[in-house]
Amino acid sequence: MSSKRNQTIAIARFLMYKYGLNQQLEGMTDEEYLAHPIGLEVGQYVADLMKYCPEHIAVSYTHLRAHETSLHL
Repeated sequence: MSSKRNQTIAIARFLMYKYGLNQQLEGMTDEEYLAHPIGLEVGQYVADLMKYCPEHIAVSYTHLRAHETSLHL
């Protein structure tokens, strides 16, 4: 598999994970989160990003927010 393809897959998986996490957290109180924490499995997604996207790429916060807006996160 090509390096670019692996990068794209790793980024897409992370964004979908983040989207799902945001959906679960919506409306959850602090007390509910503390009783049943979610999002702790993020480590594998971060490991994939570091493995397949090792180069340092500067991306502005505005650029990242634009993607989130387009994904309705």
